[in-house]
Amino acid sequence: MKLSKLYNDLEMLMIGFAVVIFTLGYTSFSLITALYCFLKFRTIKWPYLVVILFFSILIPGTILTLWNIFISKYDSIYTVGMLYRTRFFWIRVIFASGIFVYLYSLNYKEILKFVYYMSIPCTVIGLLQLVSNPVKRVTMLAYEASAAGMYYLFMVPLLLEYYKVNRRHKFWVFLFIFTGLFIRSKAQILVLPLMLLYFIFTSDNRKLKGGVIIIIVIGLLSLPFILQMDQLKGLNHFMTVLNKEGITGLTEKNQVWSTFTFRFSSFLVALQLLGDNLFGSGFGAFHPEYIEIMISDEFLSKMTGVEIKGALENKYYASPKSIFFDYLVSSGLFFLVPITLIVIKFFKSNTSILIKASLYSFLLVSLMVELSPFLVFLVISLALFYKSKEIICKI
Repeated sequence: MKLSKLYNDLEMLMIGFAVVIFTLGYTSFSLITALYCFLKFRTIKWPYLVVILFFSILIPGTILTLWNIFISKYDSIYTVGMLYRTRFFWIRVIFASGIFVYLYSLNYKEILKFVYYMSIPCTVIGLLQLVSNPVKRVTMLAYEASAAGMYYLFMVPLLLEYYKVNRRHKFWVFLFIFTGLFIRSKAQILVLPLMLLYFIFTSDNRKLKGGVIIIIVIGLLSLPFILQMDQLKGLNHFMTVLNKEGITGLTEKNQVWSTFTFRFSSFLVALQLLGDNLFGSGFGAFHPEYIEIMISDEFLSKMTGVEIKGALENKYYASPKSIFFDYLVSSGLFFLVPITLIVIKFFKSNTSILIKASLYSFLLVSLMVELSPFLVFLVISLALFYKSKEIICKI
């Protein structure tokens, strides 16, 4: 019995580790993990919404990509990039599918424990980074701080939910929450207050409300310091110039650095591309479309910057700079409809507000962050949703 429990815990830890290092690019490890999950838990009955989600992303995106290549819609120099992006999406769907198969074999508490095991290596590495260089932003096991911020906002509500059912592990839960505050990504700074406000307006737990209110008061007192952070100062300056001078003012002469203009131009191109192709443009189509639109559009062509110039010369790869828009531009309404159905189901359900907060938070962050295991986070939320329904039915 003890050996069986030890094996299950090690299995959970290793699969969780595969999730937290996913943005680092260990593709082989991810695929081996997914294959292991498929082989061991292949007998599960898939919920229809999960099947629809995966097929709605892969099938339209892949067909559109192959069609674009077949009719030579874009120059042949982009073909390899389009095939590479197709591979990129297939790997993510396969990995997320494997994780869902594993999670769906667990019960509600075990899935929360899985998230807890995910947090342990993140906390250890984050503390080491913080101690070695207190000034530098903590990234834990993510590729960059923005991705780490998405991990943090997704996992904090789930860890608090885990704490409700298992208080023995409160040390690691609150250590992760504390360490993650030093990630200091823009997305984290913007979304965290919204998540705290959501707790206040929806929770019936007085202790949770009281704790959140204390955190907000501390945050308000720290506001002068927070506003001086480089991440927000740059964003504030960008918005000020945009408001005063419009798109033509977004130049390095006005000290609006290339990273801001490149992201903003990618966002605008993504919106235009989505409006022109509601059912998707296919995987890898964004880069050649970005070049064409940035050159031909009267207003966007006035935006400058080293990264924009590099993308137009095909030296840098242009992407929407948002994992959500990446899926949306590629598969269009085929992606948006299932996501909308999922959000509606969560909103109408009796699922814990902490589980809902986790889903809403990472969806918001996905509008601003590119490198993240978006689909894995989504299937963790879905697994918890379905397992919580089983608990409610038993009551």
